[in-house]
Amino acid sequence: MSEENNAIPAKILDLHTHLFNARYMPLGRVIADKMGRNESKLADVTAELLWSLTGSESSLLAKDVDINPLAIKSKEPFVDLIWAVADFELAKIHSEPTQNTKNLSLEDGRSKVILDSGLAKIIDQLDDIVYEDEGLSTDALILIHDNSLAPKNLFPSTMGIKFYTWEKAVKKALRAVSRLCKNVEDGGDFIEFLWTMLHAEEVLVEKLNDSYGIYKDKMRFVHFMMDMEKAYKQPADVCYPFFPKQLNNMEELQLKYPQKIIGFSAFDPRRDNWKEIADASIKSFSGYKFYPAMGYLPFEDSDLTVRDRIDQFFAYCIERDRPIFVHCTPIGFETKEHYGLNTHPKLWANVLLKFPGLRLCFGHAGGGQAERDDGAGKKKYYGWTAKTAEQWDDPDNFARIIAKLCTQYKNVYCEVAYITELLQGEDWVNYFIANLETARKNIGQYDLMKKIAYGSDWDMPSMVDHTLPYLEVFLSIFNKPEYAPYRERFFSETGYEFLGQT
Repeated sequence: MSEENNAIPAKILDLHTHLFNARYMPLGRVIADKMGRNESKLADVTAELLWSLTGSESSLLAKDVDINPLAIKSKEPFVDLIWAVADFELAKIHSEPTQNTKNLSLEDGRSKVILDSGLAKIIDQLDDIVYEDEGLSTDALILIHDNSLAPKNLFPSTMGIKFYTWEKAVKKALRAVSRLCKNVEDGGDFIEFLWTMLHAEEVLVEKLNDSYGIYKDKMRFVHFMMDMEKAYKQPADVCYPFFPKQLNNMEELQLKYPQKIIGFSAFDPRRDNWKEIADASIKSFSGYKFYPAMGYLPFEDSDLTVRDRIDQFFAYCIERDRPIFVHCTPIGFETKEHYGLNTHPKLWANVLLKFPGLRLCFGHAGGGQAERDDGAGKKKYYGWTAKTAEQWDDPDNFARIIAKLCTQYKNVYCEVAYITELLQGEDWVNYFIANLETARKNIGQYDLMKKIAYGSDWDMPSMVDHTLPYLEVFLSIFNKPEYAPYRERFFSETGYEFLGQT
């Protein structure tokens, strides 16, 4: 292979990342939904705990410390890491950090400051949870107990006993959340995802950049906000309101990293003030995230007010030439009402007939293989990793429909984030390439290879630890002679074209 075909792109734009943390999410509702529950004290109090720890000054969450979970001698490294941050935060409440806090008498006035702290009261609430009421089986209850934490050389009158009780309560709660969310559709370790969500925004930028290893100096990132407050039927509290707090925070973050990050605001048609938010986003954000799986349809929603606002929003974006980025895969984030198929690209085919000038990018490009059960039995979706022509031609193959739309409309694009099968071996990569070839042959007015772009979906669970290997899959594909001419297009130029930037 020639030196040209072994080249590395001059620039790499990751067109799909997230830099918000736990305080931007209705975390109690997210956890309860993953459990399949309408009400959960465990979910609500765990969310309060995690919000209180987010952005901790603990070295475990510092940008200059690389935590390797594999180096932690534990079967539950992320449970241990979260407790370690809680321990740090409890200890630093004490006004004399050199003092051995755990040896303080419970009667000491300095102990009272810790005992009366907001964090201590949250953990005490965890200790009061009745886990049988949370839906844990008898066997699961046995597994979340940990008798290995028996205190040694501690006097009952010292804070050490209290720290021991708190440690048990925090770890027990996290184990219970892990077990109750075992079937999380996003894949990966849910507690690892929660751990990542504890980091401050600046640290997330550094972690994302560092995750690309030797390529990090070439990287730039598009990050997407998520307006999640109205996605749930039950009340969904957030630590930071979307408007204006979240917008302001992300605007400040972008000012700190102008050469690294490009931001997208978010749209939710259930907000009466959607246009105020859109207008407030114009100056600092390049476009808008649109996420139908949160409970609305892009085309002919049954709620006439929502339908009208969506049409107004599309017209608004066309008039101002603002790009829209839409999640488009059969699975991913959705509430327990299972609105995931609201993302179906056949709905967007109808949208584009009405708004052909829309500047649109399909996140995940339809994704890989997925299976859903929405009450009528299991349905398999094949995506970019379809193994046969029959699977590729399936009427509900999101990838095939998206590829067609990209070749039909001037301003329609897609990006390939989070097709995790590509990390599972060469066979899956070959399926992807075969389907890409098929899609290219069914070309429309526009060349598909000039409409498809790179993205990762960092910091989702299965991507945080696999960012570099995922990039290298696509570096390998675009080092093949037939794809090398499109290398710069795929890794940066197409993404910037979607953004309306040079």
